[in-house]
Amino acid sequence: GRKEAPTLFDDEVVLVNSPRDLMWYGATATRWGAAAIVIGLGFEALQFYDPRGVVQVGGMIERIGVLPISIVLITGTWLAGVGSAFLRHFGFSVQRCGERLVVSEGLFTRRRIEVSCDKVQLVTMIETLPRRLAGFGSLVLETAAARVEQGGVSTSEVFLPVVDGRRRM
Repeated sequence: GRKEAPTLFDDEVVLVNSPRDLMWYGATATRWGAAAIVIGLGFEALQFYDPRGVVQVGGMIERIGVLPISIVLITGTWLAGVGSAFLRHFGFSVQRCGERLVVSEGLFTRRRIEVSCDKVQLVTMIETLPRRLAGFGSLVLETAAARVEQGGVSTSEVFLPVVDGRRRM
C-alpha cells in the first residue's frame, strides 16, 4: 500500500539543545590546535620584521611574561570556540518525521538536514574526558547515502553536539 506523507502534527521532537547545552559543548571542546596555529602564525609574522624589531618583540614578551601571554592566548581561543559552537549549533533540534530524522541548527546560517532512518549505518558516541565528566557526549550518524563532490565521493553524516551520556539510544 501507499504510505501517507507525514503531516506537521506527526513530528516527534527527539532532541533539543538549549543555549546552555551549547555553551557547555563549546566550553568542553579542546582548542589546543587553534592555540598552536596562532603561535605558529606569530612566529611566521616575525620573519617580516627586521632583526631589531624581533629583539624589541622579545623584550616586550620578557617584560609581560610568557605565562600571562599564554593564559590570554589559551583563553582567547577557548572563548572563540565557545562562541563559534554557539553560533553554529544555535537552535539545534532533531525531529522524527515519519521514517526521517530532520536536524536543524544555526543562528546566522540556518541548516536543515534530512536523513532517512533506513540509511543510517553507523552511530558513534564521542565522549571526551571533559564532556564525560560533565555528563554528556556528541553523536555522529553516518548514512549509506553518498554524493560526488570535487574531492571525490563523500558520505552523508549528521552531528548531534550534546547528547546526555547517561541516555542510550
